Amino acid sequence: MSLKPLTKPIPPKVFGTLLTNIVKKGLCCGCGNCVAACPVMALTMREETPTMTGICVTCEICYYQCPKVDFPYEKYEEILFGRKRKFDELIGVVRGVYTARAINEEFRSRGTDGGFVTALLSYLLKSGVIDGAVVCGVDSKEYWKAIPILAVSDKDLIEAAGTKYTSAPMMLGLAEAVRDYGKESLAFVGTGCRIEALRKSQFEVKNYYWWGKRVKVAIGLFCFESFHDRILREYLPSKGVDLSKVSKFHITKGRFLVYSEGKVLLRLPLKEVAQYALSSCSTCTNVTNEYADISVGGAGSPDGWNTVILRSEVGEKLFKAAVEAGFIEATTISNEGMEAVIKLAGLKKKKEH
Repeated sequence: MSLKPLTKPIPPKVFGTLLTNIVKKGLCCGCGNCVAACPVMALTMREETPTMTGICVTCEICYYQCPKVDFPYEKYEEILFGRKRKFDELIGVVRGVYTARAINEEFRSRGTDGGFVTALLSYLLKSGVIDGAVVCGVDSKEYWKAIPILAVSDKDLIEAAGTKYTSAPMMLGLAEAVRDYGKESLAFVGTGCRIEALRKSQFEVKNYYWWGKRVKVAIGLFCFESFHDRILREYLPSKGVDLSKVSKFHITKGRFLVYSEGKVLLRLPLKEVAQYALSSCSTCTNVTNEYADISVGGAGSPDGWNTVILRSEVGEKLFKAAVEAGFIEATTISNEGMEAVIKLAGLKKKKEH
């Protein structure tokens, strides 16, 4: 009788595995999905990093909910867009690309570029498509510290308008919107890593709460890199910037701009603040947010306008409805604009490969 060789059992992928394979290697993007997904609430975000504060039950959910772990790109393209991208689709699956902006002047003045995202969310709320939007706002107690908030009115949207260049655990905001406020139909706004975390929450079988199932539309923001909170706590004050006087941050043409009441307070080369960029950004190639329903940025459009990439059928339908309802004005992007978007995306992809 021949004996079968003993096989060594595969250890479960617990939080310690996530810590070793992702966090300690500088790959964690701080999205908060592992914390939000834990069924026994044993994890907490501390200083932009997930931390064990309870007892692990070895369910493996935190590990597989991480967007940096085995993200099934082609599978999710099939689910979201009905097909995989073609070889020449350098910015992902695309149904249409537009230059657009808000009709509302306050949305334009308070938002980034053309205020498109604020206007679209306003339409979705007023038309009843959604009952809330998970967006990035700022902490009222710490100037310009980025935090996830639930917006349910134009007032909320205007207060949250404008780009924040520091990291926020947006998936914790989604969990709170569903668990604490009982929201059923949400919009979710985030950078590429946040949208990838959302897709894990929607489709990854290692799951418990399925927070992502309540999201009806994912609006993705173009992002080249994000920064640690230290840029606010340490660097900008060292340059004489009073954060209480800052009205807006903006990155354009290789410059980091700090505004106060419409005037530029500080203009810095991006390379000067590169030391504060999240280490996970160095491995990311998803500049144009390729897994969102609608992707939005400034590259490729004139000042005061947004570039809008429609990717899913849902995204296209809602975009056209908002235009028809008079919330947004739009035109097909120019050939030069499209080339600029592709060039921007290519910079990251070439850097990684």
